[in-house]
Order: sequence, then C-alpha cells, then structure tokens
Amino acid sequence: MTTEVAHAHDEAEPSGFAAPPKPARFHVVSERRTRESLTDLRISDLATFLSVVRARSITRAARELDVTPSQVSKTIARIEEKLGRSLVRRGTRGVELTDSGEGVVPLVETIFEQLGRMERDEREAPATLTLGATSFLCSALVPAAIRALPEHRVRGVELPAASLRAHPSDGIFDVLVVTGSARRLLPAWSVASLGTLRKGLMGSPRLAKKLGKGPVSPRALRDVAFLTPVENLGGQLVSTEDECPLSPGERRTGHEVQTLACALESAADTELAVFGPVCAARRHIAMGSIVEIPVRGWDVREECLLAVNPDRVLSRVRRALEDALTARLLDLEAT
Repeated sequence: MTTEVAHAHDEAEPSGFAAPPKPARFHVVSERRTRESLTDLRISDLATFLSVVRARSITRAARELDVTPSQVSKTIARIEEKLGRSLVRRGTRGVELTDSGEGVVPLVETIFEQLGRMERDEREAPATLTLGATSFLCSALVPAAIRALPEHRVRGVELPAASLRAHPSDGIFDVLVVTGSARRLLPAWSVASLGTLRKGLMGSPRLAKKLGKGPVSPRALRDVAFLTPVENLGGQLVSTEDECPLSPGERRTGHEVQTLACALESAADTELAVFGPVCAARRHIAMGSIVEIPVRGWDVREECLLAVNPDRVLSRVRRALEDALTARLLDLEAT
C-alpha cells in the first residue's frame, strides 16, 4: 500500500507543476541569431547605438556625433527593424534600455573591442619585406637587411637563380638580389648595382697541390672533375651554368649539387673543383679546407643587382637597403 501511494504521488506530482523551462538553450540560440544579425549592420549604426546608450539621450548622442536627433532616431529604428525587437524606450529620465537592449549592448561592445584589437595588432605589427636570392647571397645579405630595416620583418627566401628569374611577376617577392644577366628580365622593377662578385676556381689543398704552383693553365683542368649546379625547375632536374670560362664540353662534370655551400663542403673533402664567387668560400679558406686556385687568363667578375618592386617598397626603404647591401658586398669582397 505504501508503495502504491508513493507511486501514485510520483505520477501525480508533475500535474501540479509547470514543465521545467529551458532558458539556457533559448538564450544560446537567441544570442547566436542576434550576433549573426549584428554582423549585417553598419559599424557606424552600431557606434551610434552605443553613443545613445552611454549618453542616455538621443539629443546628447546627436550632439556628440554632430548629426541631427532625427538621424540618430532613424539609425536606432533601423537596428531594431533588423533585429526584430525594441532596444530602447523614452522615459522620464531620458532613453532607457529594454531587456533586449540590455542583452545586445555586450555583443556590440565585444564587436568594437575586437575591431580595436585588430587595428592595434595591424598598427603594431612590423611591415614585412620578402627578399629572394640564391642560397649564398641570401645567407650573406639577409643579416645586413635585418640590421638596416629594424622596423620590418625580413623574410629571406632561397631559390636557384633560374627560379628567381621566373618569380618577379607572381607577387611573392618585394626585393630580389640577382646577377647581371637577370637585369633585362626585370623591366618594371627598380634595379641598382650593389657591386661585383669576383669568381674563381676553388678546391681542396690536395687538388691545388696536384695541379702545381702558380697560375695553372686552363688545359691542365681538362682532367679535373667539377662540381656543377643543378636546379629543380617544375619538377625536372636541370643542369645549369656556373659561368666558368671552361664550357661544359671543355671539362669533366663530376657531380651536381643545388647550392654553393654544398659544393664547397664536398670539394673540401675531395679533389673536385668548384667555380663560383670566391667570397662565398671565405670561411673555408680561413680554416684551410679550401683554397683559391689561380688560373692563367681568368678574371671573371659578375655584377650583383638589387631589384625592388616600386609598387611595394617605399623609396626610403629601398635606399636604406641599397646602402646596407652595397656595404656588405664590399666587406665580403675585401675578406
């Protein structure tokens, strides 16, 4: 009996109470819809709404915004129509917020906080300058660019010479450091000479000893294997020129590598020869792992150019970069 009474009470109890409300889900859906509607409104309209909220008066808000009270009223009406609810009402103490208005204010304030944060981040973020160069020139010159442009974030991108010549029009680079042969490929860019790079034959002390003292004859190099450049162009490996006075048909190609740094490291441990900018081997030469091998009649110099996209780089930035890279190149050639 007790069990039956208890059971009957349990069944009857809900009939005396209203179904439990579900405010949480309704609030989330309502806030989401309100937020979505707010994103379709003009920022200026939302700013006017906040001015009315803070001034507690249509007239005072209009005075602060330097518009007529009628314009402010129309703006509030436009927002209310978009949201489908009343946000303010006129009272004895001026404008008061409705319950819906109280709920909308935090959302509008959040929008302006986020916009302000974005504006501050954009204002405080350093300008980016993307510099493209071959591996050697990138590692040699990017430090100087960083020092010369403390207000910029410098991005140094290493690419083979042939790839650099193909990239100016794709919008990736602001600045390119290229050799003289690329000048004609950059007609729309501002191009200035940074100086010249002296190029020469280099190899290990063992190779130099094998070739003998003094400037060697070009004929003596016919049996020497060279490390020559190779590039990945569109998924295909392509042998490229190192500008050596001996053509590929006049010398032996031993191995191919993509970067000058790899070529010098390989030459230091073998009897392979490398032709390239002598200053690129300055550290190897200082350590004694690489030596320059003079060749009779060879005096090869290559112009180094700074190419700047004038639509993306300010004149003062270009001048600062040109001065810094010119000084750096002179320093490299002197060592």
